[in-house]
Amino acid sequence: MIVLAVVFIIIIVSRFKKINLIRNIILTFAICFLLLCYANVDGMIIKYNIDRYQSGTLKAVDVDMLYGAPDAAKPYVLELYRNVNDHQLKTELETFLLGQNESDGSFQKMNLQKLTARRLHPPYKIKR
Repeated sequence: MIVLAVVFIIIIVSRFKKINLIRNIILTFAICFLLLCYANVDGMIIKYNIDRYQSGTLKAVDVDMLYGAPDAAKPYVLELYRNVNDHQLKTELETFLLGQNESDGSFQKMNLQKLTARRLHPPYKIKR
């Protein structure tokens, strides 16, 4: 929707001022595509849900959802694990954190979330 709004604004401006319409539209698409590619959307969703749980507006954390994006979830789950008092949830989070192995570290599958999760991997310091 943002891309369409910017494109419409560019079209309206091109009616009053001489600008290179196609170049500006392509530049808009390229910039928005790069922003979408580099945004940690999975991490933002998980952080939002965990923040809602901690503020009390969400009754439970959907732990199954965390397995859909384990690398993006690790930093936020580790923080929640350290701050949660619910023993059952803490056990589920510990299972999630310890169950994620780092077996595939190939260059082709590396991204920012994997790199962040790899920095956290060995020293989770989970206290039993």
